[in-house]
Amino acid sequence: MRAEMEQALAEFVVSPSDESATLQLLDQLDAPRYAERRAAFAALLEESALPVGLISKFRGDAASDNQRMMIDQLLNLNDETSAEKRLRGLLKEIATEGITGLSAQVLSALHGREATEAGTTDWARRAIRATVQPGDLPKIRVALKSPTVLVRRAAVVGMAEVLGEAEIDLLLALREDADDATRFRIAILLAEREHRECLDVFASLLHSKAFAYRIQSADALILLTGQDFGYLADAIPEQRKEPADLWGRWVKKFGAKAELAFDQFMLMEDGFGEP
Repeated sequence: MRAEMEQALAEFVVSPSDESATLQLLDQLDAPRYAERRAAFAALLEESALPVGLISKFRGDAASDNQRMMIDQLLNLNDETSAEKRLRGLLKEIATEGITGLSAQVLSALHGREATEAGTTDWARRAIRATVQPGDLPKIRVALKSPTVLVRRAAVVGMAEVLGEAEIDLLLALREDADDATRFRIAILLAEREHRECLDVFASLLHSKAFAYRIQSADALILLTGQDFGYLADAIPEQRKEPADLWGRWVKKFGAKAELAFDQFMLMEDGFGEP
């Protein structure tokens, strides 16, 4: 079963040459001749595992109006992308069957992709948790620096399964990751290991656009410190700003020396999770 799954995942791997070819086709969507534009569109449509993340980034960064129009058509025709549906099915099978030794293949398959449904991210995390092995840490280190958010989210979960205290630098290096989901998971892992740096991360997430991260971070700060500055996660941004800033100043001034209730946090840990 492992060999069959490895072969199935290989279909989704986007190599540098694949990325280059896809980018060339995207460029040709703006070619002067109609026949060239349609040929490029048809070639992209035939890709069995369309790298939606790469295409969406191109659309936002450098595309002309005509390219954006054709890319939108392409993504609509791919129906949430059939590739994502098939990949999600493979991830679910890895997780439920407990197929080990495929972390590198899973992370490679996620590269250049984005999750258009929450279930994709959830099954990516579950698959990594089920398949990762202690010797995979070097691969996890590389994946933590991936430009693909979905890869970093899965890698953080994999890291939690195999991380030793000696590798705590991996967690600290991700405290300022641009992705709130990644930072939230880092904060949880730091708190589990009784590292005070978790306070900085939780305090920064009080400004998150996602209600789930705001309310859980506020609860974690109150639980760990015993402080409460009247922060309401469901308030409008203008009303959240002052108490969030108060938390930030408190953490900066007292976070390094205040007594923290890590034992209480561990008792309540099951209450903290992904939205």
